[in-house]
Amino acid sequence: MTQTLELVFTDDLKKPLKLQLSKIENVVDANNVRKSMDALIDLDILRIAKSKPTKVHSAHLIDKTVKTLFDVSVTTN
Repeated sequence: MTQTLELVFTDDLKKPLKLQLSKIENVVDANNVRKSMDALIDLDILRIAKSKPTKVHSAHLIDKTVKTLFDVSVTTN
């Protein structure tokens, strides 16, 4: 099972901006995530052409299980 950390910010237009970090393998702590999100805003490195994140909105840890039903690239005997 893989985990993805989704960071949601609010931009200067009050719209959500999402950043997803895949393959999370360590324990994730809410306080550290919030501090890291604040640091990303302060560093101003997530700016895009039309907006930039201005507030921390939320963070989600997403568990995802993929079950392959079929795969044509795999040969069977």
